[in-house]
Amino acid sequence: PAMDQMVEALHLLHCLGAIDSNGKCLKMGYLMSKFPLEPCLSRALIASSENNCLNEMLIIAAMISVESIWLRSGESKASKEAFETVRQSFRSEFGCFGTFLNIFYRWQKSNFNELWDKKNFLQS
Repeated sequence: PAMDQMVEALHLLHCLGAIDSNGKCLKMGYLMSKFPLEPCLSRALIASSENNCLNEMLIIAAMISVESIWLRSGESKASKEAFETVRQSFRSEFGCFGTFLNIFYRWQKSNFNELWDKKNFLQS
């Protein structure tokens, strides 16, 4: 990697509490390294465990770890409008993460039904 990318990565790890100002790995860094995830997600999971919201963060982490949760709608105007209507029905005032939780809990309520997935333009 280029030097500026290395500096940026080290700065991020320092901000996350994974390394000290000398670049030495801290306890948090060792703990984060146990997760096969990007550093920010590892740190978020650890923090969520400390803040009693681990289940929610696991759902969010899983959903942002895939390329897309959405199935492509058809190319017709009607298909695109149907997709947008469904997408808006999941929208949360708390942003993307709240939206992901809405989607998961509704999917759970459907007993993880594959037909529900398809009707709602979601990957299963």
